[in-house]
Amino acid sequence: MFVQIIVFIILLVIGFFVFKTDPFKADTKKISLAAIFVVLAVVLKRFSLMIPLFGFPSLQVGFETLPLVIGGMLLGPSYAFLIGLAVDVIGLVIAPNGFPFLGFTLNSVLRPLIPAIWMKHQRHFSEKQIIYGLYAGMLVLSIGASVYVCTLNSITVSKEIIMITSSIKIGTVLLCVGVSLLMILICQYLRKKLDAVSQTDLLNWMVIVVVLEVFINFLLTPFWLQTMYGIPWIASLLIRILKACIMVPLSIFIGYSCYEMIKRIVK
Repeated sequence: MFVQIIVFIILLVIGFFVFKTDPFKADTKKISLAAIFVVLAVVLKRFSLMIPLFGFPSLQVGFETLPLVIGGMLLGPSYAFLIGLAVDVIGLVIAPNGFPFLGFTLNSVLRPLIPAIWMKHQRHFSEKQIIYGLYAGMLVLSIGASVYVCTLNSITVSKEIIMITSSIKIGTVLLCVGVSLLMILICQYLRKKLDAVSQTDLLNWMVIVVVLEVFINFLLTPFWLQTMYGIPWIASLLIRILKACIMVPLSIFIGYSCYEMIKRIVK
């Protein structure tokens, strides 16, 4: 209950500052787009896939975050806050799952809000600063994940203890480092083929995807699960690392393509 109260206060504070710095202005086009992004996010969430890992359905793969991120990038902070809140409320109405936990409401609000805030303030950073910061962050994350995996002996999935063998450790380390390096090389290649505006869009999208993955999926969500069910956040970290190796590249390349297409349509 204490956590619920704290998160509720955080949501109120965030909402206050969002609407103070970016006052809501009713616009038929923006309202229509916001409604479309909400519907897409709710529908895509219903089509999330649970992939077996270590013999258990433990890896959920979905793209419901993409409409939220695109909506935040295109519509600004005030609309982003409302989009995230609407998706959470509609999701609870369509598929109620006990008493609502405001931690996940905060996640839903931050997914479009962080992109909106970044798009509003990214002009304060040079292209080189963004590139070097992004690539350094990806390498640090891959190295940190590799160190964590190497020190891991077992994990618990669906109440079953899975021993982490040397082959699993080596494979996970190679996957983490390989995905980071591959993304850097591919993005360097794409940047040479894109015009200046598209290069900026790609960099912005990459920054947003990585920040959301770290802040929400690696930090906030495990903390909420630990608060609700007593699951130690470190116990599910290996699963989240493997999921990130799959979802971050997909979210960057599929999501960026969708963003560019929608951006051309609405502008």
